[in-house]
Amino acid sequence: AEVIAALLLGAAPAEPGRTAALRLDGARVTGTLDLGHSQVTGPVRLRHCEFDSVIDLSGARTRDIDLEGSRLSGLAAPLAGIDGNLSLIGCECSGQVALTGAHVTGSLRMQEASLDHPGHAALLANRLVVDDDLIAAEAVVNGEMRLAGARVGGIVLLDRAVVHAAGARRAVNAFNMHVALDVLARSGFAADGEVAFSDVRVGQNLDLRGASFRNPGGNALRCRKTDARRLVISGVTADGMVDFRYSRFTVIRDEPPWPEQLRLSGVSYDRLEPVLPAARRVEWLRRDADGYLPENYETLASMYRGHGDDAAARTVLLARERERRRQLPWHARAWSLLQEITVGYGYRPLRAGAWLAAFCVLGTVAFGLHRPAPVPGAPHPAFNSLVYSLDLLVPLVDFGLRNGYDPHGPLRWLAYLCVAVGWIFATTIAAGIARVLRRQ
Repeated sequence: AEVIAALLLGAAPAEPGRTAALRLDGARVTGTLDLGHSQVTGPVRLRHCEFDSVIDLSGARTRDIDLEGSRLSGLAAPLAGIDGNLSLIGCECSGQVALTGAHVTGSLRMQEASLDHPGHAALLANRLVVDDDLIAAEAVVNGEMRLAGARVGGIVLLDRAVVHAAGARRAVNAFNMHVALDVLARSGFAADGEVAFSDVRVGQNLDLRGASFRNPGGNALRCRKTDARRLVISGVTADGMVDFRYSRFTVIRDEPPWPEQLRLSGVSYDRLEPVLPAARRVEWLRRDADGYLPENYETLASMYRGHGDDAAARTVLLARERERRRQLPWHARAWSLLQEITVGYGYRPLRAGAWLAAFCVLGTVAFGLHRPAPVPGAPHPAFNSLVYSLDLLVPLVDFGLRNGYDPHGPLRWLAYLCVAVGWIFATTIAAGIARVLRRQ
């Protein structure tokens, strides 16, 4: 290791007109490769090598570092500046890879790497800055991947990676990570322990299709206050809570079956894919572990309304009222049930029309069998039980019979009931028509 360090730090100066570089393949390196706070001007390629001590790049300024296929005891590179790529492709590391506060101007390449640091952070990369991509596809991590506050200028690729928390608090800790393009953890990505993407900002897609999350009794996937244009969670399986509270997405694609335990309070979206009947989406809302949350229903109804499906929006709002009824005391539940039966809480105006028609038939039959007596001294056109019933039921319209005849006994109470029913149901129908006119 001392020889390698000496060469990298200029013990053998570069030939005129050339750039010095170090290329070593298949070597066993003994001792600590200490390049802390140094300036390495040429690229370093140490492939398929075996290191018996930690490589120290703390605060160093280097060019490309290529450790592909090597066996490491650990890599300490906090606050390092790497002008180019850092390649750990296929590496086996039995200690921690520490990149806290480092800056990689190219890509961080960790595909097929194996990081083994159980009970601790196997990848410690808080506030890491990668100008291009962070690629860890098919990596196997025994310990925590810690990326809190990281900034990535391209994509974060975790397809088919496997992370075992193994005593660590979380499998993936990416609080406040910012990614310019996509976060892709698809096609067999599996995490044993909490995956935290809270406060994450993703420029394009947060794609988790086909991923598996496991953290029984806790958060399996935590995406609280996450902001992405498109969230894809089709085919996700989760043993534990999936938390999307207060997140913002333009599009969510989440084909059933959905995770069993969800938290959706405050989540907002413009579109849900695929387009499902409103009743199916209401089932989605009912999975919320926090119970009845009216804002969830209002957000879903707003989405349907924004796409011109007002019938689906009314179905969602009607379901909201039904869920609310379950929270009420018995006497309030009775009144709420009456509201649904009669007018559908105002979201089923045709139901009010049916009730008006039923009372019209009832009045026509009752007043036809027991004709009310004419009011003395008042004009009274020829009596017609249908027109008289309509005169009682339709407010603000006078057919000339209501004030000309005076029913007695039970029929008078029926007349009072028809007047009250007319005002209630006619105004409900008018409100429904007004909503249609406003939309047009």
